[in-house]
Amino acid sequence: SLTNFDASIESRYSKTNLSKRKVVMVLAAVPLDKRHVTALWSELHCFTRNIDHVLLAAPLWSEPIIRELLVEVKQKLPQFASNKVSISAKFFVNDRYDVGLWCDGLKTLHGDEYDDVVLLNDSLFALREFSGVLDTLREENLRMTSLSYSARDPDGIWLESVFRGFDKKGLSTFMNHSCVPANHRFFCHLEKSSRDIKRCITEHHEIAIARLFPPDEVKGLYASDVPEEMWMEHKPYATWTVHVPYWKEVLVSKMNFPAAKVTKRDMIKTMKNPLIQNCTRLFDRYILEGFNFSAGVRTI
Repeated sequence: SLTNFDASIESRYSKTNLSKRKVVMVLAAVPLDKRHVTALWSELHCFTRNIDHVLLAAPLWSEPIIRELLVEVKQKLPQFASNKVSISAKFFVNDRYDVGLWCDGLKTLHGDEYDDVVLLNDSLFALREFSGVLDTLREENLRMTSLSYSARDPDGIWLESVFRGFDKKGLSTFMNHSCVPANHRFFCHLEKSSRDIKRCITEHHEIAIARLFPPDEVKGLYASDVPEEMWMEHKPYATWTVHVPYWKEVLVSKMNFPAAKVTKRDMIKTMKNPLIQNCTRLFDRYILEGFNFSAGVRTI
């Protein structure tokens, strides 16, 4: 049929022209401390393969830290030093958490300049070179991908927000849903505790997003859910971000998972941990001693 013919052409077109599709990574960077700056460096080193431009979307207070770090990035990391990947930074009020930084950053881009978008934040240490979120999005012609997913909710798949990819149509759907004013109910002003606010934000801007698409248009790469045989008595259900044995023994050791959680010190206790050396080997950590983190504001 004509429809199938068109679909086959579209499929061949997308596969043969992957290298021509331009990609931007919008990285929500909130450099609260030395660990977050080190994580940001590791992501820039190991998660930017096949990216054309990186836009750091950061809070206003972080400008001195980000500007100084960018000088080092452009000198030390080969893909940026050679201009194979370009990088810039924009600074915002940061009144809507990471989703606000992503949205504010996205709104500074020219609409038709990029075909695919990667959204990442600085809550991960990169452990190895990894471009699977983008590669899967493009090779499988999807609207949305994510590093990790939860399949335990009967209402549908949940793609975690820390590291996601979108094609143009997928990004438009995401922005129409999440890029709303700070006073919108999706930013949970009626919630009182930080725990309830965080859960509410997660519901609206993380859990809800994959369900805006047909199931066959989205994909998560690694299972976030801890298998039942590894559940702990005091915590019968958990995801990889809080369960070190599952992260280390299954995801990293058996599945070559590319990341660790910055705030989970049981994963990466010190910056000397061998797991992060590959993606921080070009990082001159003495630069950290000159940073003033006192202006940092943790929003959630």
